[in-house]
Amino acid sequence: MTALTEPQLRDRATAVVIRDGKVLLVLGSGPVYMMPGGGIEPGESPASAAARELFEETGLTATQTDYLFVVETAINRHHVFLIDAHGEVDIGSTPDGETIGGFLWWDRQENIEAFGHVETILERL
Repeated sequence: MTALTEPQLRDRATAVVIRDGKVLLVLGSGPVYMMPGGGIEPGESPASAAARELFEETGLTATQTDYLFVVETAINRHHVFLIDAHGEVDIGSTPDGETIGGFLWWDRQENIEAFGHVETILERL
């Protein structure tokens, strides 16, 4: 008999950027919004990955990165950071070819389609 093993969670760095009470969300290739973020590269710290992913997906430069907490979903372990950033959002294709289809400064009043971890993260803030 073989032992069942838990699936390996993918470590992701997730950036929470808030301006004027609104949180920044990006639209990936599907019609679902998410917070900027992505995989942590070998040898990279989660904080560096969050700042890198934020820049790659939005063009914003992190000026301060504060660790918040970890949120686990069925497939990902989100290392969540509150990031102060400067600049204006400039979306398009990321260096790794991922397409960012849009962005939204969300006030949580508008009804949108977002990944479940977005609400989980915002509820924990």
